[in-house]
Amino acid sequence: MAEGKKTDLRVIRTRMMLKAAFKRLVVRLPKDQITVTALADETPINRRTFYLHYTSVDELLMDIESDYADETIEQLDEIQGKLADGILVFYRYMNTDDQAMQKLLFGDGYYPFFKKYTDDVLSCDFFQKYYRMTKFEDLTRGYFDASVEIFLKWRNDENKQMTLETLATEAAKLLMNGLSH
Repeated sequence: MAEGKKTDLRVIRTRMMLKAAFKRLVVRLPKDQITVTALADETPINRRTFYLHYTSVDELLMDIESDYADETIEQLDEIQGKLADGILVFYRYMNTDDQAMQKLLFGDGYYPFFKKYTDDVLSCDFFQKYYRMTKFEDLTRGYFDASVEIFLKWRNDENKQMTLETLATEAAKLLMNGLSH
């Protein structure tokens, strides 16, 4: 997109309407049924206008992912806390009540969205400073990827033996213990 179009209010409004329509549709429909036609039916935007903004539904989906990741990263940038505080912000975003985000993160066919979102967040400056604390930054990233697995295991546990806050604290302890060796 050209730099000038970023500030054009019509472009911003159209993109917001398309994103909102996609989020409504993702709650109701399987991934393969969310098409440009379905989006056009859901909004006052026609197919031609859609293609002025996106080359495909997948590009729209990645724009939505970028928004979610940016929101998470903005919150991480605002905190000056410990690792557990950052992990808690990350976990809270993944534990949202927002049905669209839940489906995008954990629904059938949306694994690339989940992977890109977690990669984007774990690549932000907040987490990067912990990677730089060790000699082996690339290996350290694997520890942080494990924090996602910790969350997923907790999410799938029906009995949830600990709060999200405790989970974040314990994940941070595991990470820091692994980093210090």
